[in-house]
Amino acid sequence: MTSVAGGSVGPDGRFTAGRGVGAFPEGVTAVVRASGITLEATATVVVEPGPVHQVRLTPSEPSLLVGGGTEDFQAGAYDEYGNRIKRIEVAWSTTGGQITQAGWYTTGPESGRFQVTAIVSDGKALITSSEYVYVVENRIPDGGPDARSQ
Repeated sequence: MTSVAGGSVGPDGRFTAGRGVGAFPEGVTAVVRASGITLEATATVVVEPGPVHQVRLTPSEPSLLVGGGTEDFQAGAYDEYGNRIKRIEVAWSTTGGQITQAGWYTTGPESGRFQVTAIVSDGKALITSSEYVYVVENRIPDGGPDARSQ
């Protein structure tokens, strides 16, 4: 073995992926010498993210106006090394107001603190992340966070 990228190769010849994801052109080059002949082969290694380990939800604790304030929530899924997992399906729930399956939250007629939760499954486990939404009657006074209505 002359070179390895994207992981390591053990004494038994098995490739073990590293923590980074992506395509590693010429990721593994093997050289064999026997009876005066040298053979060399190179392969591209593609390392994919591992299973879902964490879900991050944004924005964090928004303040919205009662009766129609809106916010676009986004959920990102990550493996145990912090690599983002693309093409995930998210189920949403909320304790107040309404949220679409695309993450679009709309306040209801009551003020208060409500929870928005994103639920992601990797086929083996359910991983959740929640944020609070503060729904207020009027704009928050100067010096506090802005209430938003879109």
